[in-house]
Amino acid sequence: MTDLTVLTKPFAEIATRKGPRGTTLPYVKGKHIIARLLEASEGAYDWQVIEIRYAPGQPRANAETGEAYTTPGVYIVHGRLTIPDFGTKDGVGTAVEENEEAAKAAETDALKRAAKKFGIALEVEGEDGDAQQQRPAGNGTGAARPAIQAGKLSARLNTTGNLCPSCHCPAGKPHTANCTTTA
Repeated sequence: MTDLTVLTKPFAEIATRKGPRGTTLPYVKGKHIIARLLEASEGAYDWQVIEIRYAPGQPRANAETGEAYTTPGVYIVHGRLTIPDFGTKDGVGTAVEENEEAAKAAETDALKRAAKKFGIALEVEGEDGDAQQQRPAGNGTGAARPAIQAGKLSARLNTTGNLCPSCHCPAGKPHTANCTTTA
């Protein structure tokens, strides 16, 4: 039997990567997602790759200079995760073709997206379902974001025991960045 509390407990191992416009994006590595699936389901989960597609790069021209270039190709993977007692969820992952590991990276991305639908690693989710971003100091937005220090995400957890009335996060999960609830 799969243990929901083990499956959805927050991760201590949160890594970061550079994001757009000087932001820092937190994420959980695929190996930690797989370890959590193994632990919670006692090895009984199932992962299937349904489809792998490759979208080749496209020729383009720089609008200002007219210089020709080709965009990189992209791998797209559709996968299906089945967890005993909880059902099946699909995930689609993508990875830009930068090296021979791109197809594998797209598969890992698909697995992580399917796992999120079961509540795994939701603590790194933003209010719109994207990874939370830590903005650089002095960005002028005034937006409150969880602090990322030493590779760990620090967020206010919903301790009410119920769904948050403001941001709708589940009990025990972090409030979204713009949530005004104090519990």
